[in-house]
Amino acid sequence: YTLSKSTDILSSFYGGGSIQNWYDLEGSRGPSNFDRRHSIVVSFTGDLPFGSGQRFLSGSGGLVNALVSHWQVNIVDQMATGNPVTILLPFDNSNTGNSGGIFGLDRPNVLHDASLADPGPQEWFDTSAFAVAPKYSFGNAGRNILTGPGLFSFDMALSRRFQLRERLALSFDAQAFNLFNRANFDLPSAYADEPTTFGRVFSAKAPRQIQFALRLSF
Repeated sequence: YTLSKSTDILSSFYGGGSIQNWYDLEGSRGPSNFDRRHSIVVSFTGDLPFGSGQRFLSGSGGLVNALVSHWQVNIVDQMATGNPVTILLPFDNSNTGNSGGIFGLDRPNVLHDASLADPGPQEWFDTSAFAVAPKYSFGNAGRNILTGPGLFSFDMALSRRFQLRERLALSFDAQAFNLFNRANFDLPSAYADEPTTFGRVFSAKAPRQIQFALRLSF
């Protein structure tokens, strides 16, 4: 378990959370773009209590006496809170050259608390909590003041080794990533002046993936 907190005034020149006013650097102080407050990783490796011993496997030369190991299981369970989100304006409202990229972006004004009791991909936060600041002025919204979707991923692998000869072995692996197929959403759209997309989530990390492998070692 990791409890952490990282703050700065600029994590990257590109992307969300850039500096709005270079004459007020403290106004851009907030959680780092990569900050995750809580993170838990649980891992387990062990042998299942069945399946070992000798087996006779059919081969081109007839039956082969093979030593068969236990089934081995490997589990990695990862849980983490989300990354921060900065609410931005897609245009230079302050007329200071904030046009994106290394030049930064303006932020809107905050009208009230934007958190929701039950956020979802259609509305991750209360979009009515933000409004464009008066023209030629900076908004009072802080940097990275909201938190995006968290992460839960359960990975599992099963493997077994068949010792065919002294220097010949066959291994079987079955691996599942995000076994429970949880939708781990990406950050919501954070441009306050785009009402059709503002506050909505349009993508997610990888769904469940399963793969099998056979490996012959000699």
